Amino acid sequence: MAQFRREFFSTLEQMLRVSSEPLLQDNLPLADPANLSARVLRHGLAVSAFSMLEKYVGAVFEHLLVEDVSKASMAFADMPDNIRDFIVVDSVVGMSNRLSFIRASPDRLNYVDQTLALVTQYNAVPPSYTALGFSPKGSNIGHEDIKQAFGIFGVKDAWGKMNLLAATLGGAVLSMRDNFIALANARHRAAHNPVSSIPVADLQTNIRSAIVIGICCDVIAKNAGAAIRACRSKNNLENDVAAFSRASRFLDQQIDGSWLERASPTNRGVKRYADRVAGITGAHARSGTPFVVVRDVTGQPVELAG
Repeated sequence: MAQFRREFFSTLEQMLRVSSEPLLQDNLPLADPANLSARVLRHGLAVSAFSMLEKYVGAVFEHLLVEDVSKASMAFADMPDNIRDFIVVDSVVGMSNRLSFIRASPDRLNYVDQTLALVTQYNAVPPSYTALGFSPKGSNIGHEDIKQAFGIFGVKDAWGKMNLLAATLGGAVLSMRDNFIALANARHRAAHNPVSSIPVADLQTNIRSAIVIGICCDVIAKNAGAAIRACRSKNNLENDVAAFSRASRFLDQQIDGSWLERASPTNRGVKRYADRVAGITGAHARSGTPFVVVRDVTGQPVELAG
């Protein structure tokens, strides 16, 4: 998870930089042949940004199930029915759906053999759970998949919570849910309608939205996971998840190239670092091993570390 987290944020940050390159800009007149190349490149970034977000959110739930729910104090039999359904029933549905995309007979047999063995580990000692139950029916992740999956693990109104969290990060928008839908729609148009075009400004907004949505999903899932690990009764799970919150630190890029650590988004800086890596290490070492939200010179989030 840590490796893919770095890959996700570094890739999308690079996409933001590339989106400002002249090769992606439309020229006048609009009939300029260079505009066709620019449109194709923007399409590619739109598809890649959404695909990266899908993979990242999937990895977030995989981490939640494998690293937290599998290690919960509660035994599988004592967990709420909807969590048990997610771990077993929805995983079988998800396995079947993924199997439908595999054509070769030996590959299908190998997939079932390996995946079924993972699903049945829910009954092992100690147990191991998979996230195959996340978005089990579709080829792409939808906004309802995210809402429903978080709801199963005690996070009610997940998109509303993301709106509040995004506001504290500096990436506030009117609706994270609507931004996810816009990002998904841009991906689908880019992939299936070759004559469509996504303006540069919209592409940049979508990439930033993907970054913030990724951060919010990761933070909320980690908080929920920590609460679930410690919870001893399914009757307390929802309240425990709602009450748990791990601290965050903020690392802001400065115009002179240094990095300023803050205890909150608007507090005065507590320490200045010469480079980003040192700043992340220093901020993460604070009491409670907080999340570290890295922000660019405009105050927009570009990475979650720790």
